[in-house]
Amino acid sequence: MGVARLSVLAVMAACWALGRAVNDGAEETTGKLVPDGQPSNITGSYKGSWNAIFGSSELNKNSKFLNGKEGDAILELKIGPSGKTSGNFGVWGVQGDVLLRDGTHVTDSDVRFKVEGAYVRDSGRLHAVLQPAHLLSMKFTEEEVRDGGPDYREALLRAARRWSMKPTPLVAYGTPIDDQIGLSKACSFMLDLNVSIGKAEGGTGKEMGSDEDGTRSKSDKPSLQLQGSISSKNCNVSLSVTAATVHMEAYFAKALHYTLATTVVTFLQILLLIKQIEATSTPSTAMRVSLLTVSHQTTMDAYLCLLHLTAGIVLDPLFNTFAMVSFFEFILFAIFEMRYMLLVWRAQRGNSLDPFDMRRELSMLYTRFYGALLLGVLLAYKLQQFMNVLVFGLYSFWIPQIVHCIRKGIRQPLTPLYVVGTSLTRALLPMYIYGCPKNLLHITASPPMCIAIGTYMGLQVCTLLLQYYYGPTCFIPRRFLPDKHDYFRALTSEELQALATSPRQVAEEGGEGLMECVICMSALDVRRPRSRMVAPCGHFFHSQCLQRWMDVKMECPTCRQPLPPL
Repeated sequence: MGVARLSVLAVMAACWALGRAVNDGAEETTGKLVPDGQPSNITGSYKGSWNAIFGSSELNKNSKFLNGKEGDAILELKIGPSGKTSGNFGVWGVQGDVLLRDGTHVTDSDVRFKVEGAYVRDSGRLHAVLQPAHLLSMKFTEEEVRDGGPDYREALLRAARRWSMKPTPLVAYGTPIDDQIGLSKACSFMLDLNVSIGKAEGGTGKEMGSDEDGTRSKSDKPSLQLQGSISSKNCNVSLSVTAATVHMEAYFAKALHYTLATTVVTFLQILLLIKQIEATSTPSTAMRVSLLTVSHQTTMDAYLCLLHLTAGIVLDPLFNTFAMVSFFEFILFAIFEMRYMLLVWRAQRGNSLDPFDMRRELSMLYTRFYGALLLGVLLAYKLQQFMNVLVFGLYSFWIPQIVHCIRKGIRQPLTPLYVVGTSLTRALLPMYIYGCPKNLLHITASPPMCIAIGTYMGLQVCTLLLQYYYGPTCFIPRRFLPDKHDYFRALTSEELQALATSPRQVAEEGGEGLMECVICMSALDVRRPRSRMVAPCGHFFHSQCLQRWMDVKMECPTCRQPLPPL
């Protein structure tokens, strides 16, 4: 009760913190209008696309410029007054960043520019100089070398400064001078955009922020459209760019809904895990749990904790919203799941008389866990294009438990409530990402991926439930299984005749075939195979009684002989 009460208080605190974050962060930053309808404030975030018009492939390959012909464009702009023109309105200085990406994943070919320019409100034009974060260069042609233009002179000065810093420059004889000193011209980029007022979000068809009487409506979300080009004349590069406003207030509300739902889901996972720990608290039941399954789920929650914490750090206005989710994920994996993992590890390892040996093995367990955690991060970064395959690998956490029960021939120790509840709560995240068209990560919805993940996890859950109710190998043909003791085997005629004269037979009216179960001391009908169990030593017990006994001790209650796994 104490854990549940603290968790409820934590959820209430999370809701309050998320509400404060949304109220503080949902400020409108774009679309301020002046009387003639032109925007005077273009500060904000914009997202769109770029298309190569010509020349992008001519850049030096060492520059790692865009490899494709189209991709995503992200702009962050901020304006400030820089004087006034002779007209009624002035010119504003603009600073910011431009990010061009040629794919859906982060690669070395992504290009980032620093923006320095001006926005002229009268014409609605944005003119700026782009400074690439990394040098983008292209080799000179023979005509450019003969002309000796400003680009060539600048390259000579740059090479001279580089050589003057070297104590003993080396020259390869027989190599052209351009290759010796690495002469190449630095590409100068210009940004030229037209700023226009788009339609209000929601498809009303009205101009941004205007009602029928021409006044601005507070319910409309203004949107600005940017359309123009990024070009480099000296490197013969031209890209067309189109972008629109990203409304942070809507993004904040969406983040609030996501974090509240994730917090509730994590809280339910904690409660389900507590119930499962109570159900397998004895060593005989804990040793039937797969250590890989518990470790797999612990690693998944550790990843989610790191991802939500990183998202909060990168998006500073949303830090409070993601920090609370990260806190709950940390409690789940660092306290409850790590404790369960140690419980299973100790049960499978058994008692040891050497404390140093136990300490060494425990340190190896932690080393393998955190090593696997780091390896997973590296694989996710290197194999971003195969993210769908990695998702199926992450959601295969029930497979080790299924294989463990089959190999050991033991009954499924995970309760149906834990299996079904954990599967449903963990499936919500991929269903949201691949099923919601307007999800928080702006990932394109994929209904086939949702169906595939749901089917894959459903098969795992059905297999676990079959193992729980009908045995670990109930779905495997008997001819493929090794010989093992059948606790529910039918009795032969000789055994029934011997039991009829046994002094242990219960003397009751109509009590033929009845015996006494030494565990519960009540009558037992040995003629009903599914209601009784017979040990290898020939002693009979109620099926429920012996199964509960085997959860504590794997020996016969009557003669103390070892019992084989169920």
